[in-house]
Formats: sequence, C-alpha cells, structure tokens
Amino acid sequence: MAYANMVGLEPSDFGMEFTQRGDTYTLCGLKTRNRKFPILAKKASDGKIYKFTEDGMVRIKALQGLKASK
Repeated sequence: MAYANMVGLEPSDFGMEFTQRGDTYTLCGLKTRNRKFPILAKKASDGKIYKFTEDGMVRIKALQGLKASK
C-alpha cells in the first residue's frame, strides 16, 4: 500500500495479525481521508472491520516487538 508509511506502517504489515484487549485482528487496509482513525483491521471472531489510530497501531507494534516505520 503506497500510503502505509504515512501512518507508521510498512506495506508488508498488511495481513499482520495482532491482539488488542483479548481479541485477534488482521490489519486489512487504510482509510487515508480519516485523519483520526486511518487504520482498518478485521476482527477474527466476527469479521467486522474496526478502525484504529496511528498512535494505537504504533503501540501495538511495539508491544509485539515490531518496528514502526516512522
């Protein structure tokens, strides 16, 4: 994804699974016009798409030992 670096992600991060508050999500896209919640992830248990902040995703990556691109 061409815009991944704008929100602290690498293009290779898409498809990455992560856990937030006991639920598993898969990073699936960006909504670049949404400045507050630009990162989209699909919840494994119900298949719904949820929005995440850039800062929230940087923290999630840090907790999982992944390096943020910013």
